[in-house]
Amino acid sequence: MNIVKVSVESLDGKQNILYDYDKNIPTEENIVQLLAKFEMPTKTNAYGLKLVQTNNGKIVDVYVTEDNFDDIKDGYFLKIVYSVSHQVSTIFLVLEKGDRQTCFNNLAHLYSDEGFIKELVKQEKHHVLVNFFIKQPDLTNEETTACLLTIIHLFKKGYIESICELFLNKLISILKEDAEVYGDQIKYTLSLLQKIMVSKNPKMEEWKEVIIKKKPLQEITPYIRIENTNLQYLTILLINTFVRYSSGIRRLQFIKEMNFKQTKADIYNHIIERWPNLEGNMEYELYVYQTFLLSLYTDALNSKTKLDEKKRKEFELDHKHQNFAERLTTMIEFEDNISRMKSVEDLLESIDENSAYTSHQTNRNSDTYSLCSMDDLLRHSKLSLNEESMEEISYLTFGALTYYKKYHYKNFNQTQIDETFFGPGIFVTSESVVKTLANILRIGQEPESSKGKYTFQPTIFNSTTKTPFFYELFSRTIWILSKTKNEMQGCPVPEYNKLMKVIEKQIKMVLEKRPGSFKKLTNIMLKTNYEAVKQKWQEEANDEFESLLKNNPCVQELRDHYIKINEQLVVEQRMHYLIAGSVFYKINEQKKIDHCFIKLFENRKQLLCYDYDEKLKRKKGDPHIISVSSISYLVEGKACPHKVNSITKDNRLIFSLIIDFSTYINIIAKDLKEGSYWLDGFNILLEKDSRSEAYGKELHDLVRMDLHMHLLELQNITIPKKPPPIPPLPYLTEKPPVPTKSPGLRLLKPKKSNGKSSLTIKV
Repeated sequence: MNIVKVSVESLDGKQNILYDYDKNIPTEENIVQLLAKFEMPTKTNAYGLKLVQTNNGKIVDVYVTEDNFDDIKDGYFLKIVYSVSHQVSTIFLVLEKGDRQTCFNNLAHLYSDEGFIKELVKQEKHHVLVNFFIKQPDLTNEETTACLLTIIHLFKKGYIESICELFLNKLISILKEDAEVYGDQIKYTLSLLQKIMVSKNPKMEEWKEVIIKKKPLQEITPYIRIENTNLQYLTILLINTFVRYSSGIRRLQFIKEMNFKQTKADIYNHIIERWPNLEGNMEYELYVYQTFLLSLYTDALNSKTKLDEKKRKEFELDHKHQNFAERLTTMIEFEDNISRMKSVEDLLESIDENSAYTSHQTNRNSDTYSLCSMDDLLRHSKLSLNEESMEEISYLTFGALTYYKKYHYKNFNQTQIDETFFGPGIFVTSESVVKTLANILRIGQEPESSKGKYTFQPTIFNSTTKTPFFYELFSRTIWILSKTKNEMQGCPVPEYNKLMKVIEKQIKMVLEKRPGSFKKLTNIMLKTNYEAVKQKWQEEANDEFESLLKNNPCVQELRDHYIKINEQLVVEQRMHYLIAGSVFYKINEQKKIDHCFIKLFENRKQLLCYDYDEKLKRKKGDPHIISVSSISYLVEGKACPHKVNSITKDNRLIFSLIIDFSTYINIIAKDLKEGSYWLDGFNILLEKDSRSEAYGKELHDLVRMDLHMHLLELQNITIPKKPPPIPPLPYLTEKPPVPTKSPGLRLLKPKKSNGKSSLTIKV
């Protein structure tokens, strides 16, 4: 039977009854039965049913239709109302009579109801509503808002397949109103324009072009300054939609407009200032916006420039400065301000003389550098990564190096020396850093659809053309690279790839914290050292392994196998513990605390209970033998009769054995381990399923150790989520022919000759 018990209120709200709603019959029949119970006319279509409230108190307030009647459950609250068809007819009847206030008041309460929208289309009244919205010049704010909301829901359900120029002009005219006064109208208009832009209906293509032409970005971006979170979100969403829809020159133009200093400042001051109290949808759209901004670097990333002698001399260290390299024993603080150009000699002198430029002592690996001279080390590093054979770099790398040298000259010179003598060369490292950052920031890639995986960077919106985010991030990354290399104890050139993996993880960890300024970015970089990276990798490996143990079906099958094996071991351990015996507190008949010694007999069918002298630590007298089969009940904790006289408040230590339904043995364990083990043992003997927390923990630990040991053989191997399919049995259409017997040697029976046997072979 598909019947649920619900509460139903009458139309006037004066009666309330319990009703068995039958889901096996049409909704109309249930309504007729309810009308009869309320003594209302049954031969009419004027009444319907609304689902008002769920059994957990959630207000729903939707019409019950054939689409949602199956959602009704026990305890739901329903109400007799005027039917949805009656409501639609009434709304447009009063509209024809000129009672616009009643019409739009009802419309404002019903526009989100799916049953109402469906009935609106069924009676073809949505055309009347759209025409009224287009042609009526004196719509009030409330009337316009109600029309827009209803049309939005019609779009969502796909009931509006085409639009006209008049409709689009009406939307554009709304956007010319004062956003401070008509914020709701503008908000819903932006939402409607966005739905038109993302529509897959071919009939909408021509109107998408019209929208882009009639509403340029410069007229949309001011809405960001309005302190209305929904309006701000819809503004960013529509801007991103314009870029997604466009391509080529027009797309590039949109992105350049998005990159205007004032627009980014408005986003930072009016939206990002609320972070981290932003909604997830807004954060995602800011990430999309950011991805489009960074795509301006795509051409520079993919284009190459040759490394001629002029460029090499500009960025590489002259060999005459080799003697100064050994003096570079400190790391300069990062210069956030534009500094004067200085020679390498001046730089090295400032290192020795001014400790304000130093942050911490480097730990150069002296053993590494003492093995060879500077010339040998220089030659070794160049040959290892083919620095001298490197003929070109990307324009983005060249631009980043130029910026680094111009605005962070002291740090540039330190990098120049470090890469010349202790690295693969400034061009190789710079190109690697640029590619790493481009990959992290997804330059040249479309935004990811995963809303939880990627996030925006506030600093991108706080940067200017004089301090571009990417160039500033590059400068700090290549500066911190030397520090990380030292923390990795020199990191010789053959381990250069490992160094770049560490740098990549460092930058990801820094950007995950989303610093709001370049100063914070620098401070977080300094704190995110090599040890932090190793710790993060270990945490991720542990999380990945935990996820594997919990979720992988193949591992779950293996877990079930080990549970069966290890549960037998835990059970045997409990039995051996009981056989060894334990001393308990015992509450005697005079309700005095005494001691007893209880053990399980070897046959596991009998218990031996001795009196025990606690002072002499020995058993007294002959044992009282209790048959396990005579134990009627095992009572634990609060239910025990001696709980009141207990010497402990821990209920897990108290239990009673009821023998043959009459005799009580009231005992208290001395500690939690003993109590847990004996309770487990008694439950096992009595074939009950109850087990202690200690039992579950020990079983879990054993299974976990077995899984760890078993999976050690599969390190660095991806375990499939599904077990491989079992191949089908071989299928032969015809039976193979039986091979013919080959004519071979044939043995004949031995013949007897002169009492002797001989073997004759016949061919």
